[in-house]
Amino acid sequence: MAGSGIFTTGPYHILAYGTLLGTTFWHFAAVQSRLFPIYFTVQTAAPVILAATYPRNEGGSLGLSGVLDPANRWSVLSPIAAIFASALLNFVVLLPATIKVMVKRRDQEKKDGKKSWEPAPHSQEMIALNKQFGKLHGISSLLNLTTFIGTITNADPVASGSGDSTAINEFLDKFDVFLFDCDGVLWSGDHVFEGIPETLSLLRSKVVFVTNNSTKSRQDYVKKLTDLGIDAQVDDVFGSSYSSAVYIARILELPAGKPKVFVVGEAGIETELRAENVPFIGGTDPALRRDITPDDYRGLADGSLLDPEVGAVLVGLDFHINYLKMATAFQYLRRGAAFLATNRDSTLPNSHSFFPGAGAISIPFVHMLGGVEPTSFGKPSQAMMDAIEGKFKLDRSRTCMVGDRLNTDIQFGIEGRLGGTLAVLTGVNKKEDWEMEGPPSFPTTM
Repeated sequence: MAGSGIFTTGPYHILAYGTLLGTTFWHFAAVQSRLFPIYFTVQTAAPVILAATYPRNEGGSLGLSGVLDPANRWSVLSPIAAIFASALLNFVVLLPATIKVMVKRRDQEKKDGKKSWEPAPHSQEMIALNKQFGKLHGISSLLNLTTFIGTITNADPVASGSGDSTAINEFLDKFDVFLFDCDGVLWSGDHVFEGIPETLSLLRSKVVFVTNNSTKSRQDYVKKLTDLGIDAQVDDVFGSSYSSAVYIARILELPAGKPKVFVVGEAGIETELRAENVPFIGGTDPALRRDITPDDYRGLADGSLLDPEVGAVLVGLDFHINYLKMATAFQYLRRGAAFLATNRDSTLPNSHSFFPGAGAISIPFVHMLGGVEPTSFGKPSQAMMDAIEGKFKLDRSRTCMVGDRLNTDIQFGIEGRLGGTLAVLTGVNKKEDWEMEGPPSFPTTM
């Protein structure tokens, strides 16, 4: 991401914080006494560096301006000011007084022939010097406690800035619309990834959920999003089932007398076709959920079991795929029906693992038809991008695609000439996949 690494304030802010916290624990006179000047110099300089490198959060100011922001008066300014005041008092007042006593103690040790820290008896002069040193060290320890409390109080702003929030905000400001894939990005199965609802609620841009999963309708997705704590409306969801239904109803010109679609898929496809008034058969029809029989072979071969009004076959993810469904769909395709696919995803993320996707259902038909590819309406199809652009009136240069799969989500954004693509590591592809030679697509951000 632009702006990350050694050229940002984040690493130095954390380093200063760690140094300051470390010095508060290093308050043992036997070791520390030899390095008092360095010790107190570090404690005095560290809060200044903390203030100068303060990271911007939620659109706030950077550095000293951020520290002096009225919103940060108690959470940032007060603890840093207390740290600096106690460190400065140690450096300006207690350090010279302590060094003076230490010099006198060394001179007295030569006179007494005995170290100040050795067991009694000691001379009256050494006893007085030890008491004086003890008082100074006690005051210094109390000031050190103030530094420690202030440092701990400032821990939350440090933690919130550790993600280089300046660069994050600069990235977010580039976009008006974010297109989010769902499976493998927001959740795996019914497990929503940590922080997703909070992250989506903080986005200042329009969020559209763009999914290739054809088993659910837009209403189904709204219910799932809501159940997982993510606010969404039907118009916020654009799925491959909906994209397919819109294309068939409004763009595809089927032959006269063949308005029907034979569906290989689940109820999500049926719901969206029904909403667009597209007639269909197949799908979840219980009559197709059985073994094929000799009569089926004969009826499919001679066409007596086929509906003459079917002009297209739409293939999506089907949890009940069987030989009878495949054989029926194949016979329609052999007779000239349009070969359509909701999407071509090879796998489906679920329960922190991967399972066959819609592409695993459509690829057998590709082989049966001698390599003929279907018209696909899911990512990375630009037919889907055109439909999204038309519906939401978005500016592609101000739009970012967020996904987990290089050959669908990221390729979708790149081929669609979006302003950015953001790859996440919670789903199919990992960082090593786009670091290898010749990756299918390369995200602009990860």
